[in-house]
Amino acid sequence: MRTRRKTSGLAFGAILLTLSAQAADAQGSAVEAEILAAGKAWLAALDRGDADAMDRMETDDFVFAQDGRLANKPEQIASIRNGRAPAVAPSRSVTVNSLSVQGDVAVMTGTRTVGTGGLSIDAAFTEVWVRTTDGWSIKAAHYSTGGSWPDPAE
Repeated sequence: MRTRRKTSGLAFGAILLTLSAQAADAQGSAVEAEILAAGKAWLAALDRGDADAMDRMETDDFVFAQDGRLANKPEQIASIRNGRAPAVAPSRSVTVNSLSVQGDVAVMTGTRTVGTGGLSIDAAFTEVWVRTTDGWSIKAAHYSTGGSWPDPAE
């Protein structure tokens, strides 16, 4: 009888662990979906040249790095307001290679192809996202194109 209870207890424990893991996976998937949606919204704002939306989606200490150049948030937002937004393009494809979430911080890496007027530019990217009281905000974005896009600080 003792053996049966021990076995039943182990089976029950295994079921609880499995259910907990499934719940964590579902929660993780929901968080990843939130971050991917925030990233899509941020890029859409960039493509529209919507500086106000980008200002809301970026942390106050946001940094944009592109091919060895850096721009802080005020520089980047001013660039967009002046009509010199980096990588504003009518077409874009994004491939996310990895998305790692650790608590309230997420790191996304991947590639983007931006096309406009017959020109196509490929870029590798790394973005750092943080969970704030307003949802997920982008803290840093780094793009490496191997080519030249407009300087975001000009």
